[in-house]
Amino acid sequence: MSEPTPKIFQTGAMKVEPGLSAVSTSIVFTTAFATDIATAASAHGLTTGDAIQVSTSEADLPGPLVIDTEYFAIVIDATTFYFATTYALAIAGTQINIADDGTGTHTMEIWTVPTDGWGGATGVQTLGANDAFPWLNFGNKVAIAKEEDESITTRAFKTTPRIIGKSVTNPLTMYARYKSINRFMYWMWGFENEVMEVVVCRAAASPFSASPTIGEVGVDTHDVPKDFTFLRTEVLRDGTNLYIFRTDDSAVVTGTTITHADWTFTLTSASAIMYEHIYEIDSLGRRLRFYTAAERAVLTSLFTTDKRNLMATFAKRTTNYDLRYQNAMCKNFMLKMTAAGLSQWDSNYAGYTEARGDYDSADWTLLPGLADGSLVPAHFEYKFGIGVALSDGGDGVVSGLTELGMSDVSFEVEVPQQEIQDTISGLSFAEPVLNGKYSVKCTGTISRHTVQTYQTYRDAGTEVVAHMIANQGNYMQEIMMKEATINESGGDDADVMAEPLLLDLGFVVGTSEWSEFMYGVTELHDSPAVLRIRDDSSVNEMTLN
Repeated sequence: MSEPTPKIFQTGAMKVEPGLSAVSTSIVFTTAFATDIATAASAHGLTTGDAIQVSTSEADLPGPLVIDTEYFAIVIDATTFYFATTYALAIAGTQINIADDGTGTHTMEIWTVPTDGWGGATGVQTLGANDAFPWLNFGNKVAIAKEEDESITTRAFKTTPRIIGKSVTNPLTMYARYKSINRFMYWMWGFENEVMEVVVCRAAASPFSASPTIGEVGVDTHDVPKDFTFLRTEVLRDGTNLYIFRTDDSAVVTGTTITHADWTFTLTSASAIMYEHIYEIDSLGRRLRFYTAAERAVLTSLFTTDKRNLMATFAKRTTNYDLRYQNAMCKNFMLKMTAAGLSQWDSNYAGYTEARGDYDSADWTLLPGLADGSLVPAHFEYKFGIGVALSDGGDGVVSGLTELGMSDVSFEVEVPQQEIQDTISGLSFAEPVLNGKYSVKCTGTISRHTVQTYQTYRDAGTEVVAHMIANQGNYMQEIMMKEATINESGGDDADVMAEPLLLDLGFVVGTSEWSEFMYGVTELHDSPAVLRIRDDSSVNEMTLN
């Protein structure tokens, strides 16, 4: 009998579910402010909780409705409904108080989901080439909720318990990668900004004739003049510098100099076009929703239809059949690594249900970056720094941080999902909604250090920033943590000691310490931390159907 294949060599598959953009319908409606009821000119096809947006011919909508704002339906019948301000309030049946009926012709835009909603049985994403991933841990469990008869009417024996609900909550663990995991990052973090095209240059010592300023545009005049915007300098573990320039026209560096009026940069080599992906923790929800006006303004060049979806189809290959988990939402995620080890992403997800069958797992193939073990960031490739005020030092290098030797680090995000039981079927839970605030923290163990600056920060309750970055060749991943407080750390009398470090992160509105080093990026969610990945993929996963 042959030995079973170790789990690490088995594969799962993952694809983001179809988005909100597939079908949109415009229907004229009127309101009756005395009753708060809205009436559609034809059958609206809505179900309670569906998202809608409104507009008017004379810019005078029924008060307090405004354009470019997401509302949610509370359905009365085939043509009438109420407006609610949030998904949770719609489910609870709490409508908006309509103050007046406005003037002009009012139109509502309804977006319908190709999969017929949360847990739909149709339109499941096909899994195939470039959808597979190798996993370290991939749970397969359905939790059954039961109700027992505790009454004593005759004999005091319980009857067979009655099933009142079931849910899927599974762990998923995989090695981190420098590339090919953008789909996972979007699914976990919730929002990907516009992808930025960059080139990575290498140079001998002191390549700038004078100190540059982030955002200054130099020109490569070797061939046809091409513009390159200086972004920053990254210092690798071995002391090598990488100089990052943005290019807006997919231009590569063909010469040996980039020239600005105030400086000249002399390089020895340059990469092909690389792509930097910025991920923020989505502050607006974990469900199908519209883009906000601000999001559309940033991302409008990337797509022509709306696309918003934090659900995925996961599948797992087993010996005799495949398992599939549809409409899966991320419940929490963590990036962690330990000394002499490799970094990995841990996550947990809530899926609608578990299905077993033949889902063509023989057709699942890995992206090259997932198949290449050399692209897994190792502990020694990371640098971890903490401090108060950042400065670019005149050359785009992050300065002002104290580097700490960390024997282990983990960055953790807890998504405050509330799982509501489906009142129609009574068995599977409805689409989860946010219930509370995100918990974002960074924990680790300091293994060796020569300064106790961070203890001063701890004692004073000082707000700090932290930075975790890893590089390999032209690839990079980093987490920029904004305002945080040190809630735990300690020391002893040993020259070499191990002590805990716990950072609790809070959101920052508008400009943060990291804004200078995110030149050209418009942050939209005030995320406590931002993930940046540089790889060779130009795809923004938010725009894919």
